[in-house]
Amino acid sequence: RTRSTKFHFEADRKRYIMRQATLRQLTGQYLKKAPSEIEFNLNSFGKPELASANAALQFNLSTSAEWVMLAFARHRKTGVDIEKIRQDLDWREIASHFFHTREMECIGGLPEAERLDTFFTYWTMKEAFIKARGVGLQRSLLEIDFTPVVRAGQKSYVDADRSKWLCVSFRPGEQLVA
Repeated sequence: RTRSTKFHFEADRKRYIMRQATLRQLTGQYLKKAPSEIEFNLNSFGKPELASANAALQFNLSTSAEWVMLAFARHRKTGVDIEKIRQDLDWREIASHFFHTREMECIGGLPEAERLDTFFTYWTMKEAFIKARGVGLQRSLLEIDFTPVVRAGQKSYVDADRSKWLCVSFRPGEQLVA
């Protein structure tokens, strides 16, 4: 409730409260506890997590306008991102700061009509990956290349530390990428 007062617009406050209530309700179902019994902490990088006694259940949440996406996993880190495709976005500027050179080459080699969608596919995958790791931006996103996943259709990504990640991209709506 305290955090919800920081939103300027009433609609944003209401969406925040609904997201948090849904998170508590679903988490309670997984843990077989009342939503009011669920305790959340922030890790040292600011990622929300369950109190230590419940560490076996991992979750992640993402929002884009009125959309919310939740992911839950047991004994695994999880991350999720959802984005509404914005036609007015200068994706080239963003990609130039955060995308690996192979990712930029991949997008640049596509027909113009496919570039924005592909940008959002890469962007949501990078966001979800960083959120799943839960350690902030310790590494530059420029070092992370999801081209084998996005363009070659692979389902796994092996990070520089040899950790293996399952990566799934999908379209939950006409103008949404997750």
